[in-house]
Amino acid sequence: MPTPTTQHQLDQLIQATAALMQSSSQHNHKLDALTDKINSLTDKIDTLTDQIGHLTEGFSEIKGMIEHQAVAAERQAAAAARQAETAERQERNIDRLVGIVDRLLQNQAT
Repeated sequence: MPTPTTQHQLDQLIQATAALMQSSSQHNHKLDALTDKINSLTDKIDTLTDQIGHLTEGFSEIKGMIEHQAVAAERQAAAAARQAETAERQERNIDRLVGIVDRLLQNQAT
């Protein structure tokens, strides 16, 4: 049979062990709650990462369309410049033809 001092020490040890187990249980609950929050954040980060991927794809498509439109605009500008040159040549030719017709009419009149 333990002596009173030993019994008292055993009782204190049992109480300390029980308190430690209760504290450990509380910490485990806190760790579980923290793990749940981390998992929730991880899910949200995964969702954001997926959405950023879609957004990046969309921006790439828009960039491609803009580049295509820029090339088309450059081609149209070049075509417009060629048409302007053609119109100027035609105007000069018409002016020459009008001059020729005027001279022919004047020659016929005399």
